[in-house]
Amino acid sequence: MERTFVWLESGIDIGVFYAALDLRFVLEKTVLKHALASQNYSKKFNKKNWQLFELYKDLKEEFAPRIDLTKAYEFYFGGTDTAQQVGSYLPMSDALFADYGRLSDLLHAQWAIPFHTPDRKWLSEKQAFVSGLATKLISHANPKNSLNFLSVPGARFVEIDWSVLEATLKSYWGIGESHA
Repeated sequence: MERTFVWLESGIDIGVFYAALDLRFVLEKTVLKHALASQNYSKKFNKKNWQLFELYKDLKEEFAPRIDLTKAYEFYFGGTDTAQQVGSYLPMSDALFADYGRLSDLLHAQWAIPFHTPDRKWLSEKQAFVSGLATKLISHANPKNSLNFLSVPGARFVEIDWSVLEATLKSYWGIGESHA
């Protein structure tokens, strides 16, 4: 995540593309990390690693009997008196996946970008989009944000206000305050 903001602030044309590439990897890693909690080991499921939104929909369906993936949760180990928070889950919106698609369009269309032209409007528009998406992804990229805790015996979860969890997860990086 830090490198994304470094690229965006670099002021070089190609920086926006490297930032977009980093964000693509962040989003892919986040969804794949959630998928590690799945009990679905089929080839069909594994092939969805290249179709993040489809993979995420499958995860929501798989976990529906246990947890609502549209809500935020904190995971704990231990009894109610000795509970220790070990992680959390922040839901991903459909809008994030739409932005992921826009990232792909940006990354696969580099040949059409007017580098070194006097009109830098395209660059500022792309930087604004990538920066906005990076700000949204800060909290999702936190290492403690994972569904993996669902697969650990004895873990329990408690629903938490989405905005409170997002702020907590965002503070991990020490970035975003100036970008939010």
